Amino acid sequence: MNRTEITESTMEASIASVASKVTYTSAGSIGFGWLLSSEAAVFFGIIGVVAGNVINWWFKRKADKREEELHKLKLQEFHASRSPH
Repeated sequence: MNRTEITESTMEASIASVASKVTYTSAGSIGFGWLLSSEAAVFFGIIGVVAGNVINWWFKRKADKREEELHKLKLQEFHASRSPH
């Protein structure tokens, strides 16, 4: 991996972490808004939960694709090293 790929991977992991925290905070907002009978808090909490989950899904999907590509490359290297020359 070159420096750009490492930086991009780190940034994506950070974004996914923040999205996860937004999801949990928004879920708490839903409960708090429900206790206070505040429709606005419940509405924005639901929006936050949906947005956080979509962002998490997007970046997890990208990470899975990267891991799959790495796995395929490692398999190719393995098979190349085992084949008789």
